Amino acid sequence: MGENMKRSISFLLIVTIICALCSPLCLAEGVKQPEIISESAVLMDAATGQVLWEKNMHERKYPASITKIMTVLLAVENLQMADTITMTESAVHSVSRDSSHIALTTDEVITVEDAVCAALLMSANDACNGLAEKVSGSIEKFAALMTAKAAEVGALDTNFNNANGLKDENHYTTAYDMAMITRYAVQNETFRNYFGMKQYTMQPNNKQPEKRPFNNQHSMLTDPKFAYEGIVGGKAGYTTDALYTLVTVAERDGRTLVAVVMRSPKLNDKYTDTKALLDYGFSNFQKLEFSPNEVNKEEFPVVNQDGDETTARLTMNEPISFYALSSIKKDAILQTVNLPEGKISKDSSITVTFDLPEGTTGMYADLGTYTFHEVVLKSDEEAAAAAAAAAAGKASAKNFWSAVGSFFKVVGIIVLVIVGLFVLLVIALILRKQHYRRKKRRRAFERQLRQQREKRNSQ
Repeated sequence: MGENMKRSISFLLIVTIICALCSPLCLAEGVKQPEIISESAVLMDAATGQVLWEKNMHERKYPASITKIMTVLLAVENLQMADTITMTESAVHSVSRDSSHIALTTDEVITVEDAVCAALLMSANDACNGLAEKVSGSIEKFAALMTAKAAEVGALDTNFNNANGLKDENHYTTAYDMAMITRYAVQNETFRNYFGMKQYTMQPNNKQPEKRPFNNQHSMLTDPKFAYEGIVGGKAGYTTDALYTLVTVAERDGRTLVAVVMRSPKLNDKYTDTKALLDYGFSNFQKLEFSPNEVNKEEFPVVNQDGDETTARLTMNEPISFYALSSIKKDAILQTVNLPEGKISKDSSITVTFDLPEGTTGMYADLGTYTFHEVVLKSDEEAAAAAAAAAAGKASAKNFWSAVGSFFKVVGIIVLVIVGLFVLLVIALILRKQHYRRKKRRRAFERQLRQQREKRNSQ
């Protein structure tokens, strides 16, 4: 075998060994990641909120019309679809006719369903204002409700200042926040039905004698060029400041993914990016599950409420599952226990975070944080055991003296019985003696009488 051949084989062996030792990193890096043009993006598992892939997901962006996801969500949660809305002058004329609208007029009476479909399918800003005033009485109050709802469902940096997403410096969100809002919204069956609706016809009303047909503007729902298998629904947006924004939800094989892209430079870029994200999520991930025994910690060092060092038993009651790239091995996943600040008690909230090894690429490294169901401190167990022993000792002493008391009671009763019997015996002896004496005296008296009779008879 030539020298060059030996060197080649040696080199291959070294590379093989290195890859075997670092297999999670090597294989993960071997996965082709999506090439996203949009300035920020996120791919999220809808069921758990786990981020699978991201690009600048926490950067503030103007949302444009994807704002209407929150507008419709609040309408669905607070109104009936058959309820009616009378359009006010402010709701109609606060919207520029250069923006998206369905030409609603003052005093026009429409249904909530009309407004919902106009908002989602036609991105109608006037319809959104009508929904806002119907729910909260004013657009300002409704915007505050939108912001509060966003925080409630997990948004971290969102402030809504209107119901439609038109330009406002104080109206902003992030790709991550929009994904969290959307994953919450699609859990509502009514919202989900309208979110994926392709067409709707608005019936004539008191101001409009003609029907108004609505067609969804999300091309992955309606355009064969961009059609995507498993699409559930979505919302598109655009302003000159926000550029193109898009939220899309798709489902395959029981998995539901949320894809958000923001500030896409061109119209078609948002669809190209979204398809790349969804394809990546559906094709490259496996579900990993950790049983409670693989997560529980038997003797984790902590400081108790008294400031003493001790250990805690941390227990999960249910399995934990999340998604990881198919190339990542389960034993490569890192677990980090997170203690709250200060001293620990049985009521402390202690969590465990699952992470990918440092240097792993191809997906978001934070796999999720979970709270232990039970925290048991060894010092508490020891204190409880000592208290139980003390209680047992007191009970034992009490039982001892109770037994002694019972013994003396029995002895006392026996003594009383013996004394009683003795007294009875003495009385019986006395009575018997008295009876003998009486009998003796009677015999003596009878003898005396007999002698006297004999003496009289002899005279």
